[in-house]
Amino acid sequence: MCTKKAFDSSIWKSVLNCRQLLKKGMVWKIGTGNEISFWYDNWIEDQNLVQLLSIDEDSILNPTAKVSDFIQNGQWDLFKLNLTLQHHQIIQKIMGIALPITKIEDSFCWGLNRSGSFSAKSATWLAHGKRVSEQQPWEFKWIWNIETMPKIKVFLWQMYHISLPVRGTLSRWGC
Repeated sequence: MCTKKAFDSSIWKSVLNCRQLLKKGMVWKIGTGNEISFWYDNWIEDQNLVQLLSIDEDSILNPTAKVSDFIQNGQWDLFKLNLTLQHHQIIQKIMGIALPITKIEDSFCWGLNRSGSFSAKSATWLAHGKRVSEQQPWEFKWIWNIETMPKIKVFLWQMYHISLPVRGTLSRWGC
């Protein structure tokens, strides 16, 4: 566990401040499954099974179970999953997770992008309590495809965002 020190850079301090947020976006990529907690780690989606199923932690029979406990001969143990979860949709999601053919270690990826790569955009949406997929596509995206000077594009962008520094806007800003 890293702690802040007086001589740390401001960037490192910011990373430490955002640690909990970053943990929410991190998702395990299954290798052997030996390192991943079946109930408490994010490995199906950007939530753990306790959150997905909205279950009381005291009702879990084997809270120390690992994902590897549900893998048999390189495939998901459907019988054991049905016995443990009894939730068809979650079991289907688990069955849809591809298991590696060779033995590789478990690893992390950023779960809020299809590519698995971190992006500031998805982290910002997570910080605001929204998922990137919930966003409506911006209807004025066509502005950037117009064959015109960049200053016209910027003007149109400002206009549609109601951020042109005209007299009324400037007075509302206190200028």
